[in-house]
Amino acid sequence: MLSKIKIRSNWYISRLLSELYIRRVNFLSRRIIKSSMHHLPKKVVVSLTSYKPRFATLYPTLLSLTQQHTVPNEIILWVSEVDYEFLPNQILKLQGVINEQGTTFKVSKTNDTGPYKKIIPTIENYSDHFIVTADDDVYYPRWWLFNLLSEYDGNNNEVICYLAHEITFKTEGNEINPYDNWVSCKKSNVDKLLGFPVGAGGVLYPPNCLDKQVVLSDLFLKESPMTDDIWLFWMARLNGSTTKKTRKNLKIICWPSSQKVALINDNVKNNKNDENIKKMIKKFGWPVEKDV
Repeated sequence: MLSKIKIRSNWYISRLLSELYIRRVNFLSRRIIKSSMHHLPKKVVVSLTSYKPRFATLYPTLLSLTQQHTVPNEIILWVSEVDYEFLPNQILKLQGVINEQGTTFKVSKTNDTGPYKKIIPTIENYSDHFIVTADDDVYYPRWWLFNLLSEYDGNNNEVICYLAHEITFKTEGNEINPYDNWVSCKKSNVDKLLGFPVGAGGVLYPPNCLDKQVVLSDLFLKESPMTDDIWLFWMARLNGSTTKKTRKNLKIICWPSSQKVALINDNVKNNKNDENIKKMIKKFGWPVEKDV
């Protein structure tokens, strides 16, 4: 699920910035990039998904993920069987070992569960790995993975993210404010219980930090369809995991035209987030100390 965070500049400036980043990524891809393997105690998998309308801008995102200072063990792109047939050859040709450290990139087919393809099949197949989620329409600077992983301090019950909202409540009573009124956190001192990780910037999930129900597709497609961030927030809290925001902020740069098919157009504008939050509270209760 994409968040309500938007590029603040106007359309022309946003497009210009994106075009410049595309040129930079293409330039870097033709150079030998010095990088090193991460130092976490278990393997790291960067996981993302995409679908046909986004394939036109997927390649530069993948290049930005492969040009990191600190590299993961594996990068996995999950797509549905139907969409797989439309993948550009330049993406398929990226598969294999992509650097001297042995990082591999592969494309895998999975059931079409919408944005949940980003993480659910990875949890099912790599449950003992550190999983880092990424979006398919974002430029990730070379320090992105290093800074995210460097925030890990041995606590497997902390979900670490670049972008977070802090859940707020109405003045009278314990009713939650609408999602669009939550506070976007710029500082790292986000409330560990009320901090809500936003997937667009990248999120680190340590092994077994989420409740075992997280992979139950019948459940998440019923209670939180298309709003994976909400589902993952609940699964973290139900398992006793909290939120930690990185000290370094990340400016989101999306590729030209990719936002025409962004989930923000449906989830935020049509109040899907608020609708599904109510469903999750009804199903699981409020997973934070403050009762709602």
